[in-house]
Amino acid sequence: MRKTGIAVLSLVILLCAATCYASDQHEVGALRRSAERGSAEAQIKLGLMLSSGDGVLPDFDEGVCWLEKAAEQGYPAGLWRLGLHYLRGEGIPRDYVKAAGLLRKAAARGHEAAQYELAMMYLQGLGVPPDRTLAEKWFRLAALNGNRDALAMMKDLADTP
Repeated sequence: MRKTGIAVLSLVILLCAATCYASDQHEVGALRRSAERGSAEAQIKLGLMLSSGDGVLPDFDEGVCWLEKAAEQGYPAGLWRLGLHYLRGEGIPRDYVKAAGLLRKAAARGHEAAQYELAMMYLQGLGVPPDRTLAEKWFRLAALNGNRDALAMMKDLADTP
């Protein structure tokens, strides 16, 4: 009797897992179709899913391609995400100059996280000449847009000459 109960429970778990997988695949398919039609938001979401393996088999190269498509449209979140990949060297060769260019475009469009990252790059001289004045400018804009880390950096900078 106990073996039968375990077998039934195992079958129920397998059926639930298969149903969830089919549902996820349907959602991924719908997301892919939206991305192929040019939705920058779908391109970013699909790119992140593929590059991280979240709900799909990981395919970093394809994930980066989708992020590039969103960035090519000038979509701030796409520019920021692709810039982070270049900044951190996540799956692609680290390139501070490319990262700075992408982050600058996103920052100019008001993306607060890109403003913060760009400020850090100016502060550290990564891909751009070190420039405390520009770093403070981007920290200030990021803080005004709600970035708490930027606010903390502004306070730190105010305390150091």
